[in-house]
Amino acid sequence: MKKIVMLFFIIFLFTISCEKDEKEKIQVPIDSNYTELLEFLKKGFIDRDKINWIILENKLSELNDKPKDSVIKELLTSIGNNHTHYITKEGRFIFGSFPKIAMDSSCLLKNNSSSEFTKISNVSYLNIDSHGYKKVIKDEEYVFNKMKIISESVNSKFWIIDLRNNSGGSNWVMISSLLPFYNDGILGYTKTLNDEISWTKRNGSIFNDTTNITEQIIGTRLNFKVNAKKIYVLINHNTSSAAEAVLISLKSLPNTIILGQKTYGAATMNANILLNNGDKLVMTSGYMMDSNKNIFPNGIKPDVELCNENEIIEYLNKDIMRD
Repeated sequence: MKKIVMLFFIIFLFTISCEKDEKEKIQVPIDSNYTELLEFLKKGFIDRDKINWIILENKLSELNDKPKDSVIKELLTSIGNNHTHYITKEGRFIFGSFPKIAMDSSCLLKNNSSSEFTKISNVSYLNIDSHGYKKVIKDEEYVFNKMKIISESVNSKFWIIDLRNNSGGSNWVMISSLLPFYNDGILGYTKTLNDEISWTKRNGSIFNDTTNITEQIIGTRLNFKVNAKKIYVLINHNTSSAAEAVLISLKSLPNTIILGQKTYGAATMNANILLNNGDKLVMTSGYMMDSNKNIFPNGIKPDVELCNENEIIEYLNKDIMRD
């Protein structure tokens, strides 16, 4: 019996030793193309403490003979963040490989006009479309266009703010375009490795910490206010990134009801880092938090899950009638 116990003990020690060697020994030096990339990730990636960098470096050392794009895709997959990505100097975008969210395609459908929503009595409609990746118009023009729509219906008691299929862009421009809806105070936060930075509305402007975002974009403050009884925010699986920041800011309002499907799950802030080889790392360096300091790494759920526009219109008619 003692011999059997001793044998198991020896096997256990051997196993532990092998695991330790695997974690601590890098077999082949990592290609210089990836060392700078790794250093930035180790210093600034928001979830850096959750990653075993030794194991990751071992994996990269085994891929030295693979094409660069394949290696970078493997690296981005390993760190497990779907918002962090890589842009080559030739303009190729490289993302990690992650399981796709099962979607009902009918829930992504959206009419090209707001005509069905405008038929609802006493309701005003505002579409917040993506802005920032490929700017069709200037930032200030985007904000003033939305402000014009808001000012024309400023006394409406019920509003629909449509974020469906908004894949992101410039969160501050989109948030500033909704300034009349917000109350003074905290709209949300950015959580970085070392700090929590507040988003606030005060004195007719949106602030990111102490930076007056509104004056940077349009050169002035805006003091008119929408006093809506209810604000219905529409979302779906394609509501992503900066659009999720807009949603988080609207969640600060007590009269907001979120309708639709869970968002994509990229409610993070990214830093753009130019590498020595001319490529760019777009690295997730912060989480967006709502006014209660909740983060949403897997998407933001609606208050009421609805699929298509018929369901949304039916819900709106019933809810507005109750008021």
